[in-house]
Amino acid sequence: MRVCLATNGTHGDVNPFLAIGRELRARGHEVCVLVHPYFKSDVDHAGLGFYPLAPEVDMDAIIKDPDLFRGPHGTKTVFRWIRTSMPAGIASFRAMLAERRPEVLVSHCLMLGGRELCAREGIPFINASLAPCTWVAKDDPTPLLQQRPGRIHAAVARVLTPPARGLAGLVTDRLFAPGLRGAGLTELRDIFFGSMRAGDLNLGLWSPHFRAPCADDPPGACITGFACYDGRPGVGPDPGLERFLDAGEPPIVFAMGSAAHHTAGRFYELAAGACARLGVRGLLLTGDPARAPRGLPPTVAACAYAPFSTLFPRASLTVHHGGVGSVAQALRAGRPMLVVPRAHDQFNNAAHAHRLGVGGVLRFTALSARRLVRSLDRLLSDAEIRRKAAELGGLVREEDGARAAAEQVEAFVRKE
Repeated sequence: MRVCLATNGTHGDVNPFLAIGRELRARGHEVCVLVHPYFKSDVDHAGLGFYPLAPEVDMDAIIKDPDLFRGPHGTKTVFRWIRTSMPAGIASFRAMLAERRPEVLVSHCLMLGGRELCAREGIPFINASLAPCTWVAKDDPTPLLQQRPGRIHAAVARVLTPPARGLAGLVTDRLFAPGLRGAGLTELRDIFFGSMRAGDLNLGLWSPHFRAPCADDPPGACITGFACYDGRPGVGPDPGLERFLDAGEPPIVFAMGSAAHHTAGRFYELAAGACARLGVRGLLLTGDPARAPRGLPPTVAACAYAPFSTLFPRASLTVHHGGVGSVAQALRAGRPMLVVPRAHDQFNNAAHAHRLGVGGVLRFTALSARRLVRSLDRLLSDAEIRRKAAELGGLVREEDGARAAAEQVEAFVRKE
């Protein structure tokens, strides 16, 4: 079977598709990934075929844009990116379908226009969503607009979500319809939210223990479990990191994901100071050695990158921005987490983690030395949070989201 996986965004958006692609390839299928050339080395390292998506777009500039993770400005930045890259993206999509016609296409939920292009070619279209908020379910215990933990915030968000979704749908239709129309496409209503539920099969690539199925999930919905993969080309074991980890108690691990570290501000400086005040060990994943604070305490180390899948289980707790990939790895590790959300789905993911009792939330805009120390101290001393995190971690580790997703793809194609 020839399968195309289409995705774009940051590594957090790409890696789950690489996980599924590797599983499909192991099952004997031919797999091609339609993605921006920025990720070609990752695709090659995963052993999958590559087809370039919108190579004219400057992905490096987008990922390093200081507004990408700045609250509402982040949403505007993403929308501007989608709108400006749409002509090149749709042209790439068409070229791929003509040159490497797949038997089925598995697409990131925000690859706008992909469903209609596949329908015109008679190619089955599978939609894959990475975070629960994309399905905008009425009975989701943590509704779309909930950006703070707690029942009151959930109740308010549940009331506000339907009208807000309607208004946002009108705004995004007006924003994206001209680009789709210019590309000769005709599905011009409910473009943004509709794309998240538009598959002939709709996969939710998160754990049902994180967010269970809801009554009004998309048609043909299947929640597979997290599809985790954090391979990185050219990155081997760091002997210095291993020595640090072996030299004492498990550290607090501070990470800002694959893109947010570019604009982390004082995050790493505050993290190092908090560890010193608490008298605990800490490890900073800075993305770039130059981003590590100077004069680190002797109990704190910094490195550019380490695979979350092997590092997080060796932590006492993890501190991260709440991207769904980081949440997945923290849950699998069975360690408490402190989520410091900044933009996009991160607030909703953080509220889900808090609802499950496996961590705390400290908004990035409220980050200070005092608040960080207080939040970390509470998590380190709360035996119930540690127990719940360990229990949920055991359940999540039993799942294999990539395998479940691959099985769903195979079963879907057989049925077709």
